[in-house]
Amino acid sequence: MTLSTAQANFGLEELANIDGGIKNKGKHNENSMTEKLMGAYEGIVYDKNLGYLTHTLNSEIDNSLYSYFTKNKIEYSEQDISDLVEYANVNDFDKKDVFGFGAYVGSLISMLTEKNEKLGKHTIIEIPENHLDYLGNKCEKFDVVKIGVNYGSGAFAGARKGNLLYVEDCKGNLFAYGAGTRGGNIKMIIGTNVSGDDFAYCAGRESGNIGAIVGVNVSGLSFADYAGNDDGKIGKILKNSRKADIEYNKIVDELNKEYNLGLQQVKVREPIECGES
Repeated sequence: MTLSTAQANFGLEELANIDGGIKNKGKHNENSMTEKLMGAYEGIVYDKNLGYLTHTLNSEIDNSLYSYFTKNKIEYSEQDISDLVEYANVNDFDKKDVFGFGAYVGSLISMLTEKNEKLGKHTIIEIPENHLDYLGNKCEKFDVVKIGVNYGSGAFAGARKGNLLYVEDCKGNLFAYGAGTRGGNIKMIIGTNVSGDDFAYCAGRESGNIGAIVGVNVSGLSFADYAGNDDGKIGKILKNSRKADIEYNKIVDELNKEYNLGLQQVKVREPIECGES
């Protein structure tokens, strides 16, 4: 990331004046990584009351966070991001800043993914059970994200580039809404046992590119509707069919070999009379 002088200084003075950390319920210790990550959120995102309403602000805050973490030698892991989500879920942080906190999580994932890419490492993020809205909103880059038992809405809406977004056992609307748009590129968006409207709605639009959108045992309106519109490209869209089951099992086998995710295959539906293969 390249930083202007204004971006490098944005929010750092305020962070230096944080004097006790976050005083909310939940398990955390002074100087713990959760405390440090919440301090960055409050100092740069929430206190500024900017949210992530435009791509310009999103980029500005991303650069400010990168500068802050570099200056203070803060190195966090995939598990630290999961712990942060768990802590925020207990404390209802999305109710204070519905877009900002979710997008902050997306920024953390993006920065860690870029760092690990340079080291030749995968970045596998497992989002724990939660009811938060807009987690990962506008995430610029991810490797593998696995979302399980989410009762919020809008997870990874507007996420732009990544390998796998896997949503399992979730109930909510707008998962991956608009993901991979505006020149974005996502290899696979998969939903299994998901109920809610607008899953991957408008994904891959405006010159975006998505290899596959697969839904197994998904319900709700507008699954992948308008995906690939406006010069976007979608390799395949499969939902609740024998063909989707077979494709899903092939993908799961490949993912388990590459990432060791431990995903379970599904029972393939019986052929129907029209000759579906």
